[in-house]
Amino acid sequence: MLSAEQDRALNKEQLNESNHNNEVHQTSQMVVKATVLESDNTNDAKTPKYCCGKDKCCGKKRALFSMYSMWTILSLVSVTSFCSILSASSAFSIASVSSVASIGSSNSVLSIGSSYCFGCVFNIPINQDLCTKHKLNKNTGHVRKEKESLYGRAYEMYNSSSELASEEDLVNDCCVYMYSSGAKKRGLQGFILNSNNTACIMFGEEGKGENGENILNKSDIDTAKNVFKPAHRR
Repeated sequence: MLSAEQDRALNKEQLNESNHNNEVHQTSQMVVKATVLESDNTNDAKTPKYCCGKDKCCGKKRALFSMYSMWTILSLVSVTSFCSILSASSAFSIASVSSVASIGSSNSVLSIGSSYCFGCVFNIPINQDLCTKHKLNKNTGHVRKEKESLYGRAYEMYNSSSELASEEDLVNDCCVYMYSSGAKKRGLQGFILNSNNTACIMFGEEGKGENGENILNKSDIDTAKNVFKPAHRR
């Protein structure tokens, strides 16, 4: 049998071994927790944050003060835009694509319902000359070349909406019509006024005249003072 002194020594040794094992276990748990925490922080840094609250970043990716947007600033339901709503690659615009300060437009600036236009409303320029005017009553090389380019083109007549329209009003009406979808579809390129200035003779592309169509001849061109062409249409 062990003496009392030997028994106390054995108990002390067992207690020290138990404490050592507990310290090792606790240290192992701390290492595992630190590793998991470090891994979580690394994933958070790589993952785009989708947050709502004081950061004002609801449902977006790489956006600032935006909602449901991507790569935008101060925008709503937009993509690569600035201060825009329902737009793509636009600035200060609403429901537009590749536009600036526009509404319902594409590739336009300061426009409404237009495409490839600057300062337009439904593709009609505002506060600008709609048509360019070229004189035909001068005997210069440039004028002769312009007249020759008009010979043989197919044309159609266009009457003003007002029966008492002045020559200036008639020109304005015809200029506006040149921007219509119908004029574009039929390939109308410009117009001259008829001999009594009551209607517009709208001509198509050069070399497009065919049998059975109304064709511009020399007398039609010689009686015209000016030829008008759209200034901003694409």
